[in-house]
Amino acid sequence: MEEPAERDFQDSATGADMNALRDAINDMRRERGEDPLTEEELPAEPDNAVCRWWYYYDHVVQGLPRRLGKGERPEHGTVAWY
Repeated sequence: MEEPAERDFQDSATGADMNALRDAINDMRRERGEDPLTEEELPAEPDNAVCRWWYYYDHVVQGLPRRLGKGERPEHGTVAWY
């Protein structure tokens, strides 16, 4: 991508933050009697790593007509795709 659209933005977290999230997920899994995720399923990050991702405004806007058509009036939301 050469340049983001006007309302798109990038966010980031450190590897240490991502590892804390990983630990919290595994703690919740243990509380439910499930096995923790393996290193292969959810690898640990080096603490000094920087993980970045984009929020694309256009994807959120495209979902509004569908939600409004169902009578929903969203205050906020997130769209994810893979």
